[in-house]
Amino acid sequence: MYSRLPYDVVKDFAPVHLMALAANLLVVHPSVPAESVKELIALARSKPGKLNFASSSYGSAAHLAGKLFKTMAGVHMAHIPYKGSASVMTDLLGGHASLMFDPIPLALPHVKAGKLRLLAVTSDKRLPELPNVPTVAESGLPGFEMGPWFGVLAPAGTSLRKLSQSLIVKS
Repeated sequence: MYSRLPYDVVKDFAPVHLMALAANLLVVHPSVPAESVKELIALARSKPGKLNFASSSYGSAAHLAGKLFKTMAGVHMAHIPYKGSASVMTDLLGGHASLMFDPIPLALPHVKAGKLRLLAVTSDKRLPELPNVPTVAESGLPGFEMGPWFGVLAPAGTSLRKLSQSLIVKS
């Protein structure tokens, strides 16, 4: 995203701990005539540039999921970046955006209310909470997996022993 950074993200940091992995939902506005990922890909291929995907910001997991989807599916869809989740959801619900990859807690209530259609989850396996919802990978894009992750990094070369000792609060 940035052409110049004052650090090298690979060389200057060391992973300490992966805190959480999450999945997003691939949801479409009901006006999009696709009931599955395969149908969505076929629709996007038949109408290049007519579909768009929205995200809460550039560089977000939702934006990157959309870019990965476009690349793997070989389709052209415009990206519509927003400044936050509330405005993107408002426009998706209003039909101003075709689809999005959105966090489960934000999208699922609208799916349950029938305001959005759920096509797939972005995890590598089906979710226990949504066992009947296929993954994007099993729905037509083998190898697709994308979602937000949260972790702790430290400067490269940091002693994990020193780091853990400095985090201990003494009473």
